[in-house]
Amino acid sequence: MPTGVAVFGERTYTVGESASPTQNPDRGKDVAIIARRADGSFDPGFSGDGSNATSAQLFHPTAAAVDAAQGGHHSRDALQAACAGLADTATLPSSRVLATMETDFDNSYTRFTRAQSSQTQARLLRLPYPDDVADRFETLAEQSMQAQRQIEANDRVSFEVYRAAYVAPERLGH
Repeated sequence: MPTGVAVFGERTYTVGESASPTQNPDRGKDVAIIARRADGSFDPGFSGDGSNATSAQLFHPTAAAVDAAQGGHHSRDALQAACAGLADTATLPSSRVLATMETDFDNSYTRFTRAQSSQTQARLLRLPYPDDVADRFETLAEQSMQAQRQIEANDRVSFEVYRAAYVAPERLGH
């Protein structure tokens, strides 16, 4: 019995020990077997042997169907990367963050995030800032300030009266 099936157009993608054209109920259709090793054996959890993608174990045939629909092999690659991460968690971004926090920041999340923030700020400040972009933002800021002044000039109540009405229990549904 296949453990997973995905259909795209006239092609059926199957995963499982009995995923073969002769044992598949859809054998009249074009069937892609994506769950067997190159030698034909089946081993749940097998992550591939370096052969073609059709000989690597996939945990769900949806990746093959998506790739067939969109072209390329992005879904297969993403699935294989996820499987590799499960096999070796040290390769996962979260593990790398934790290792960096431990070695460089004495396990301080706050110091780690401050350092990341400072690095990001420095990279952003090094980016070019064209004059036309600066002019556009200055214009938008001035328009916003003018609109705010107009709204405030048209206010009929003080801010405190407005604030009290805004947070009144009746308005908040209490």
